[in-house]
Amino acid sequence: MNTDKIFAQIRSQLEGGGVWVDRDTSTPDDGLKLGLKGAGAERPLYVAAIVAMLISDDVRHRTGAVAVIPEIRAEVGAERLAKIVRDHEALYQGVAPAWRISHDDLEQAAALAIAPEVSTKDAAALAWLKQLAQDRPWGAFLLNDLARADGAWLVKNAKGLVPHTHIGVLLKLSSAQRDALIDALAPWPAEKPTVLTASVWKQLPAEEASRLRQKMWPGSAP
Repeated sequence: MNTDKIFAQIRSQLEGGGVWVDRDTSTPDDGLKLGLKGAGAERPLYVAAIVAMLISDDVRHRTGAVAVIPEIRAEVGAERLAKIVRDHEALYQGVAPAWRISHDDLEQAAALAIAPEVSTKDAAALAWLKQLAQDRPWGAFLLNDLARADGAWLVKNAKGLVPHTHIGVLLKLSSAQRDALIDALAPWPAEKPTVLTASVWKQLPAEEASRLRQKMWPGSAP
């Protein structure tokens, strides 16, 4: 199959043409994922077409391309994906997707899809995600990946950046960084245990979890 035909098929799929469907497809990007799975040796051409759709004037194309970023991010790389979204901010910030995807803002959906791929080698992408975490009302959703990629930066900038309710970020930090984060965010408001927070503590060594909770809430139960 030639490149032009692949581009045409993907455009048709994202415009509601139903090129790839099965009983489990409910949105155009579901079908596009099917197309990717069956692409075989032509997969690089499919990936190139999807990347091109990220700067399409048609929000349907961008919506589908963003929705499948998790399927292609390892091949494309965080740096390239972040540069595309960053350089075309007007196509993303505050723009609603054409149909329901992971988030109601295309920039948020794209950033959160790219973030799991970023590492310290992706300097520009990492800087972009850090800026979004500081500037956007949804920035806290990026904190776990930023903690994983650059825990020292997160701890240094924790005050005013990391909500007290966002303790899951502790799991992405080293032991020393967990202590530093708790100190940086002191004083802590009264503890309000939830199923989520209980799950966080269970994922840490029991002795460390007890010690950290005592630092945060002196007198708390072990």
